[in-house]
Amino acid sequence: MVRSFTDAYALNELADSQQVFDISLKIKDFPRLTEAVEREMDALEPAERPPSWVDLPVSGKIGFGYADERSGSVSAELAVSAEVPVVCQRCLELFEFELETAAALLFAQDGADGDGVAVREGYESWELNDDRVRPAELVDEALVMAMPFAAKHQEDRCGASFAPDEEERNTTRPFADLKALMAGADKKRDPAE
Repeated sequence: MVRSFTDAYALNELADSQQVFDISLKIKDFPRLTEAVEREMDALEPAERPPSWVDLPVSGKIGFGYADERSGSVSAELAVSAEVPVVCQRCLELFEFELETAAALLFAQDGADGDGVAVREGYESWELNDDRVRPAELVDEALVMAMPFAAKHQEDRCGASFAPDEEERNTTRPFADLKALMAGADKKRDPAE
């Protein structure tokens, strides 16, 4: 049966069928990612923004199964990538950032008895309000969490200067010799001398 990536499904239904969704969509298909990229480009003038950035590809896959058949703990593994336009925080120029994320998720239901699902090594706990999930929303959230806080070009590609300019080299540093002066003052006060 062909299932839609954007529909909601019962977790056990996805795990029982070991459902895998191949992702070949565009940034505009992920509302939270679109919003995050728009906020990133707020610093740019409208003419500086790439005209069709929402049509850049997002690709990868998400698959469901059981982390542990005995306990019935549903898990998902995802690996997704996209090139998103971001502003370099050093030179303030726009560039395409290779956004990649991979995660192994273990689902817990909100309000479960006890501590819910114990987190197993290698898994991130993902709490849900009910037993239904939209795979598209999981991927959207994972992409947003992978966005950099302060995107930067690699130093060899950045337009910002990393060498100190003439003014920086000639700056007076009044406390540069403070340690030596204090050491000398301590010797003068030393009663042993």
